[in-house]
Amino acid sequence: MKLWRKYILRILPVKRIVDHSRRRQTPERLPQHLVYTILCGAAVVASLWQYAQPQLTFAVLGLIPVLALLAYVPYRVIPSWWRFMIQLAVVAAAAVWLMYRLTHGIPADKALSEVLAITSLIFLMAQNARDYGYLFAISMILLAYGALLPRTVYLWCLGVAFGSMLILLYSNRLQQLSANPRLPNPRRILRRNWHILALHLGLVAGCFALIFPLFPTDPSGSKGIFAVAFNTDKSSMLPANLQQWFQSEKVKQEQGGVRIIRNGTPDTLEAGGTPMKIKGKQPDSSSQDGSGSAPPGRDLVLRVKSPLKLYHLAQLYDEYDGTRWLASAELKRGRINVRSSERSASRMVSSRYTILKWLSPKLYAPYRPVSFERNNDTAPYSLLRTTFYNSELASNNYPNLPFSYLVSSEISTELENPLSERTRRRWRERPARAHYLKLPEKKISERLKKKVEELTRNAKNDYEKALILRDYLRNNFKYQQYSRPVPEGKETVDYFVFELKEGHCEYFAASLAVMARLAGLPSRTAAGFSPGDFNTLQNVFEVYEYHAHAWTQIFVPEYGWLTMDATPPGEIRSQTTPIGIGKLRDPFGDEWRVTPPELTEHTLQTLKDMYLKQVRAEETPSKAAEIIMQVAEVQEEIRKQIKETYRKVAPKSANRASDKKKTRGEAAWEYLKQLGSRSQHYLRIGQEFLRRYYPAVVLAGAALIAAYVLLRKQLRLRRLHRQEEEAKACFEKAAAALKAGEYRESVLFGYQAIRIELTLAGVPRRRNEELLDYARMLADFREGFDRRMTTVVLAFYEAEYGTGEISRRSAVLVQRNIRAMRRGLRVPKQP
Repeated sequence: MKLWRKYILRILPVKRIVDHSRRRQTPERLPQHLVYTILCGAAVVASLWQYAQPQLTFAVLGLIPVLALLAYVPYRVIPSWWRFMIQLAVVAAAAVWLMYRLTHGIPADKALSEVLAITSLIFLMAQNARDYGYLFAISMILLAYGALLPRTVYLWCLGVAFGSMLILLYSNRLQQLSANPRLPNPRRILRRNWHILALHLGLVAGCFALIFPLFPTDPSGSKGIFAVAFNTDKSSMLPANLQQWFQSEKVKQEQGGVRIIRNGTPDTLEAGGTPMKIKGKQPDSSSQDGSGSAPPGRDLVLRVKSPLKLYHLAQLYDEYDGTRWLASAELKRGRINVRSSERSASRMVSSRYTILKWLSPKLYAPYRPVSFERNNDTAPYSLLRTTFYNSELASNNYPNLPFSYLVSSEISTELENPLSERTRRRWRERPARAHYLKLPEKKISERLKKKVEELTRNAKNDYEKALILRDYLRNNFKYQQYSRPVPEGKETVDYFVFELKEGHCEYFAASLAVMARLAGLPSRTAAGFSPGDFNTLQNVFEVYEYHAHAWTQIFVPEYGWLTMDATPPGEIRSQTTPIGIGKLRDPFGDEWRVTPPELTEHTLQTLKDMYLKQVRAEETPSKAAEIIMQVAEVQEEIRKQIKETYRKVAPKSANRASDKKKTRGEAAWEYLKQLGSRSQHYLRIGQEFLRRYYPAVVLAGAALIAAYVLLRKQLRLRRLHRQEEEAKACFEKAAAALKAGEYRESVLFGYQAIRIELTLAGVPRRRNEELLDYARMLADFREGFDRRMTTVVLAFYEAEYGTGEISRRSAVLVQRNIRAMRRGLRVPKQP
């Protein structure tokens, strides 16, 4: 050991770790340390959340506040060499993690973003002031990478980052201009420039509102130039469901395409078209056993380009056994009796469906589909099984994704006079009307029959009956995704209506169908998807897994089969994207929530326009004009009848669910009216109180005014006393600094003291006024003050902004001048 120290250590230079604890008491922490920490956290979430390895993401987010707090711990508690060892450990962990991820087939961009997030931890301890520059640069890179990953959470992180960067811009402006990170900001800088700050905040908020809707929140599906993480991962798009994020990553590249396998179960198809494993086929019955409706998955299932906002039907159920709804043999063999003269082109609507994920062999369509067409011959329609309401794949070989088809649907709304006898007698399905009125008599309770009779007793027509029953369920029962199961031996609808009183969409659909049949209305339940989210940028409906839904179809003689959804409108997920500007460009509105989608004003107007367009193309001008007038009159009559019917029905249901979906303007107007009525009520109460207690009110008001005046005077005196104490302390510090040879501090304290004295004397410096102009202005206040103040200001400039040493002569001159000015302030000014 002695030989090692004597010979080897002299040959090999060794760099020792130096403890700076005695040189600096605390780390070089900037005042904006907390803002930098928030910016770093937002950048890490923006780049790693739901894409990086989940355990690593939570570990980095947990270490950010811990390491950031070390900047507030002095070196006597945790020496600098300890912190240096922590930084080395972080760097080593980042290197090991990078090698581990690359050797396990993780895309390079994903691994590098994770390593960059780990590396940001070493700059949070503020060992040096320049570390904040590195931290800011890393945050910008992570934010830029996060913009490539379509997620909603990124948009909120971007808002936090915008705010943090604006704060740093204001607080670091002088430091950046002077290249001195330790230069303090002027006092009350934010208070003096609040209007500029508010303007900038408004500009940032406006820019963010414009940028927010432009960012995608779901993957586009394109592969790009090279394979990267965000083109091969098929994880959940929203943070509400984190289970898929925590599953093991098994991404396998094959010749036939990219197949994503999680826990051994494929959730998409290979490019070669290998069939996926479906957990059970599409059932021929619906369940109300309490297991809940379809799981709220987040994957995009299909896109629909349609001129109307309608439900997407997959399966109908027409037979009720007291526990569940089933698809009977009559329904499966059912057909529509349609004569060529009855198939009016005015009611035919074409929709383009693009399936992005196979959930079942069903092809979705608005009711009632007439034909399915395909642009290519890869899936000949001889392989399809078609019924009068849907179509499905006949074999187990699923076509490649994305799978597109065009469906033409006949909408139930009649363009003829809805009150005519010809329309009322129409029944086009082969099963008789009585088939859709069958119920298991022994299982339907008497109290349920009495309840239906009580609700529909005063209804004037079938349409009004359907609305009353639908709104009764909407307004008196609670939606619950996972509800309690129906006990053994209980009839489902009776138990739901009188005991359970909450449940998922299948409970509402089944209850409305049964109650409608008790009221003499043909009905059946339907399963599929609600309309989905309307993307105004692409003019398509985007239907996700969480849009899976069940509803009811009720036959009304005036209109045919109508979509009646008893689920509370607020629980039917449908929004207009992008967020913000989407609502302004939405042509459909929310009328479909309170009116059957086939009867909304947009639907009727669209069908009318389509009809008129075809009439103009096929008929002579005179004949076309006659038909146009007839159609317009009938459409207007339908619209008026719908509004009148709903106006009569709505008051019968308390707390209408439709009120929950008022537009913001309508809700604001209702709130203002309520506020006005409340104000008038309180005003009358106040007037009565004044009449009864007038003397006491006057005395109390006078006492409050006197107390306010005295309080303001006391606060003003206290503020003046505090400023006098501050000026006295500054004078004493200036004198002490002069004796100690600290001439720069002496000048600065002296300048601050005389400024406070002048403010107390009633001659404060005006806002943004140059100091030399302020000094010249003092000539009108006291003789000679301008010359003395000019000397003090020049010395202040030299001490505050100069880089050289301050001479003793300058400090002494400042002391003499401020003493003379203090004496002059105590002598009253001669008139």
